[in-house]
Amino acid sequence: MSQEIQEKISRKDFLKMILGAGAAMGLGSIIGPLVSNKISAPSVKHDPSTAQMNYLSKLWWIWQCSIPADISPVYDLTGTKAFMGNLHNEKDVFFLAEGYQGPTPAGPEGETPPLRPGIIRRAKIKADGKSLFMPMVNSIFFVGLNGTPEEAMKKANANTDSTYETTLKLGSNLTAKRIEKVIATPFDRFTIEFADRPTYSEFKPNQRVEAFTSGIWCLTNPLKRGETYDVTYGSKVRASAIAGGSGAWETEYRYILEVV
Repeated sequence: MSQEIQEKISRKDFLKMILGAGAAMGLGSIIGPLVSNKISAPSVKHDPSTAQMNYLSKLWWIWQCSIPADISPVYDLTGTKAFMGNLHNEKDVFFLAEGYQGPTPAGPEGETPPLRPGIIRRAKIKADGKSLFMPMVNSIFFVGLNGTPEEAMKKANANTDSTYETTLKLGSNLTAKRIEKVIATPFDRFTIEFADRPTYSEFKPNQRVEAFTSGIWCLTNPLKRGETYDVTYGSKVRASAIAGGSGAWETEYRYILEVV
């Protein structure tokens, strides 16, 4: 399937979700509306605020969940789907996904393991002048599936607070503009609508759910056409009893990105 055809499929799902999510973000009075005549987010050309990083973390989840599972960068072991949803989501930002062994979402018996450290995803991307935005650690819990709004919020924050090590390697030609620990508050509940082939098996096609997210996020300085960037990000987390987990886990995601 060509990039053009895949992008049209992804765009339809992304537009449907983003238009339905704006009212629930709770940040309009701080950084402007999520949607006007076009998909937009606050400019990050200058130093981004804490509120902007919080806002982008929600957009990142909306982006990731908007893409059908079979063409999602989440389950892509090669990097060829890195562009999905990224040609139109926001003029200043290019999102990088987390990753799972896939290629299909986890079944009801348990979660699909994260990508093994050492897997390299390679991509040619149209991202001249854009900043990368990606999570070193992130946590999302859903209202209903994971309890009341207060319970979902506390669980999301507990997992992030249980992080004991983060990884960020950007290479010699790229630097971080801002690294932000995002903690959810009662005002940070937002709405996600999954694609017709949901990224996560717990959800039905096109199902809408409310969620809270927290994490540690990186926004880089802008990329340049003709450059190749080697980017690694991840974390080590001890599962929080508050979030219902046990043990510990490690994630590490690596992309080699050629900007064309």
